[in-house]
Amino acid sequence: MRACVAPLVGLALCGCATAPQGAQVADRLTPAVVYARGVAAIDVRPDLATVTIQFTARGPTPRAAGQDAAERANAIRDALIGVGIPADSMPTAGRWRWWIGTRSQMQVSRDYRDTSYVTTETFTARIRDFALIGPAIDSALATGAQTISDVAFERTETRGPYVEAIELAARHARENAEAMVRASGGQLGRLLDLSTEALSAAPAAGFRLEEVVVTGVQARGAATTVVAPSIRVTATVFARWEVVR
Repeated sequence: MRACVAPLVGLALCGCATAPQGAQVADRLTPAVVYARGVAAIDVRPDLATVTIQFTARGPTPRAAGQDAAERANAIRDALIGVGIPADSMPTAGRWRWWIGTRSQMQVSRDYRDTSYVTTETFTARIRDFALIGPAIDSALATGAQTISDVAFERTETRGPYVEAIELAARHARENAEAMVRASGGQLGRLLDLSTEALSAAPAAGFRLEEVVVTGVQARGAATTVVAPSIRVTATVFARWEVVR
């Protein structure tokens, strides 16, 4: 995993200004404080790819169109299993070994003599072995699939990278605070607040855990090659310290 540090933004230094004579005692009891924000990002590799497959089927009756769709779906499913995609990574079979898709739509097409029914099916295959993505796409197209959407990649477990990003962000927040305090002629004192949510008195900025789902499909010659990109996990930490003069 590769760590990236975001630009330094949203820093504020708060201290005691010259107060009216009647407030001098209270001001001496109120320490100056410094607010800082740290941002860090961790680049991780995805561990799951989702391939969306679409096809159409037709028939003279809704039943016939549905049966044709089921046969096409089963053929595509068998082809994907044949290249090594686990059966439990795809929808299961039912009536006519019917493959339950994520979206099904029936249309009626009429001309001057006949009425035909057209069904459009969309389903997904979840693939963890990225070497099988290209062969799966090619096999689906060869078996009757008409549309393959871009492959969506994701990271199913982000807790570890997120904790690492928080630790980096907390260190960056302290470094930012120390830089401001040194420039003002003071020293960093006690830690007063530390949070992944913006402090109520700090400059406004939102907490963000960014799990980006990205896509990528690249055709090379007769075979399809899919390039899996990195996914960035980002954490932001807000903190407040006393300033010692």
